[in-house]
This record gives sequence, structure tokens and C-alpha cells, in this order.
Amino acid sequence: MFSNGFVLFIPIFIWNLVFWKKLPPEFENKAFDADIPKFILAVEAILRMVVFLMPLFMMLDYSNSLGLCVFVFGVIIYFLSWALLMANPNSKWSKSLIGFTAPAYTPIIWLVGFALLAKSFYFHVSYKAWFYIGPSFLFVFFHFLHSKRAYENSRNAKTV
Repeated sequence: MFSNGFVLFIPIFIWNLVFWKKLPPEFENKAFDADIPKFILAVEAILRMVVFLMPLFMMLDYSNSLGLCVFVFGVIIYFLSWALLMANPNSKWSKSLIGFTAPAYTPIIWLVGFALLAKSFYFHVSYKAWFYIGPSFLFVFFHFLHSKRAYENSRNAKTV
């Protein structure tokens, strides 16, 4: 059970479900998705499914200390990116492009860590880390584009 790749995503999903509503109002679905090109939304959604469903078919190797360290470090940075937005939504950090979009780009750290921890698929295809890192980078890129547009939209709405 603990060798299945999906198990490492459970704490992240729980975090997102518990704390999503505590993020600043700009992160609510309606505001966050407003005026985002359909192409970005569609590609992001497809890549999200690939990146979050692939681990169901992957086995982990917890003896890979580099992968484990990168994964744990990445999760901590990701959680901190949310915590900073929730704790002080009006800070310079939260109002900056880098701070606002941090929950969109910081997952690449734990996703790369996960790719390093994975050792094989459950089916007969030889596993290479880039099989997972490639879609992960693409997902994070489109997730960042979405978040950047949401940031720009929120700034433009406040100046009108």
C-alpha cells in the first residue's frame, strides 16, 4: 500500500481541501478563473489529470534519500507558500507576482522529488524519471500562466 505513488499525494490533497477556502478572495474559483483563456484552462486541466493520476500506476523506492529529501523540502515550501498568503494576504509578498503565484510554481520541487522516488510502473514499461518530470514541468508552467493571469486580473480589478 505505501509503495503506491499516490500515497504521497494524499497529504497534499488534504492540505488543499482544508485550506483552500482560507486563501485570499482572489483565489476563489470564480475570480481565479475569470478571463483566463480556455486554451490555458484546458491544457492545465489535462496536465493536472496526467500528473495526479500517473502516481496511481507507479511504485516508490523510499531508499532514494535524494528523492525523499527533495520531496519533503518541496512539500514544506509549497505549504509555506499557502501559509504566507493565508497569514497575511495584504503583505508585500502576497501582493507581489512572486508571492501570489508561489502555490503555482513551488509544486515543481515536490513533483521532481516524487519523480526521483518512483522506481517503476505497475505495468511492463521501464521507468525513467523524465517520464514524470516532463508532464510535471508542463503542468506547473500552465498552472503558473493561469495564476499569473489571475494575479494580473486581480490587480486590474483593483485599479478600475
